[in-house]
Amino acid sequence: MILKFEKENNGKWYVVLPEWEGNKEDLQMVLGADILLDLLATDNKLEIEVGLTRFDNSDKLKLIKECDTIENDGCGGGDYLLKFLENKEINLALWLCDVIVYVFGNIPKEIYFKKL
Repeated sequence: MILKFEKENNGKWYVVLPEWEGNKEDLQMVLGADILLDLLATDNKLEIEVGLTRFDNSDKLKLIKECDTIENDGCGGGDYLLKFLENKEINLALWLCDVIVYVFGNIPKEIYFKKL
């Protein structure tokens, strides 16, 4: 699956999901996900191939903790660790919100990805 991201003039990254019926703010990349996009991007648009199984030249996000919506002020999703990025140790912690359930149908234990 291919996910598209756009960075607005205010510096905020959003995943592009035209079929999304919720608030745009729900699609904002924050708490480390924005840092990852900044590391990958060469301009204000980015396409990433994502999947739940390893594929050629992919990096891996590993679920560290599933976030309970009650404990986190209504914000679920999961805390992930990106240990390596493009074969370089990075150890970046990031949070992916409940929109991940919309994309994958659940909160995956591992997400593989690569920049296109």
